[in-house]
Amino acid sequence: MTRINRGFRRLAELRDEAETRRQERTQRSPAEQLSLLDQRLGVGVGAEKERDQLASLLREGATEKKTATRKRPQTESKTTTRSRERAKDRRSREKREGKRKRD
Repeated sequence: MTRINRGFRRLAELRDEAETRRQERTQRSPAEQLSLLDQRLGVGVGAEKERDQLASLLREGATEKKTATRKRPQTESKTTTRSRERAKDRRSREKREGKRKRD
């Protein structure tokens, strides 16, 4: 008798639902999202930060939600990494390299 791990299935369902909600949200304009919040929570009640963001977008005249993209920091080269190396590690590396040169 084998057991079925339903935890993974449920997590997959939740991820799918979240992605669907995310896609639906990106399709709405700031005005539509604000009216949806009013329907769900009441006029001017709750979601203060989101309401402020939507209001600022409406003031700017934006019709679409712009998604922010974060830039990943560039990977450092090996020479840069060595300059940031801990002093203790640097001394031990130099000691090892020094011993090799003598041999």
